[in-house]
Amino acid sequence: MANNRTDPRVVRTRKMLRDALMELIREKGLEGITVRELTEKAGLYRGTFYLHYRDIYDLLEQSQEEMLQGIRDIAAQVSPLDFQKRHWLEEPHPSAIRMFEYYADNAVYFHTILGPKGDPAFPAKLKELMRELFQNNEALLQAKDADIPIPRDFFISYIISANIGLLQHWFDTGMVQTPREMALMSMRMRMGLAQTTGF
Repeated sequence: MANNRTDPRVVRTRKMLRDALMELIREKGLEGITVRELTEKAGLYRGTFYLHYRDIYDLLEQSQEEMLQGIRDIAAQVSPLDFQKRHWLEEPHPSAIRMFEYYADNAVYFHTILGPKGDPAFPAKLKELMRELFQNNEALLQAKDADIPIPRDFFISYIISANIGLLQHWFDTGMVQTPREMALMSMRMRMGLAQTTGF
């Protein structure tokens, strides 16, 4: 397995394999995909595959972690409190735009893996990541339970499900809206919740 994942050749090869996997999942579902048909789809040798991954599920797991890490990287660039200090009802927060740009750049992956033929375990991983991000939200942590009209864990679950639902609907309807428009919608919904709950 290659150690230097920043090598452009490694990055390109891994992307080709990831894209081929998504194409096969859309065609036939996850079960039963072989390394041979995957490498044929990607136009690569089987030996090249084994330089990077043990098997199909190793490719699936590593690609999911890479996609989730991209979300973490964007989220790490902004303080959660920054969303509370300014109102982003006309111009969405730059990090929100970057997040939807990331989803757009990787739309085939996210749409496939979250879709009916994708990995049923991935939505749970995405929810867990979002839950981690909420746990780092200082405004949410500082809010008193009395300020939240429903139990805190239910409130967080609601927001997480809404975010994923918004994303899936964007994919399912052909991504007509730009990342900026999606970020603006997301911010307006978030601000609406903030006005209701006090944070």
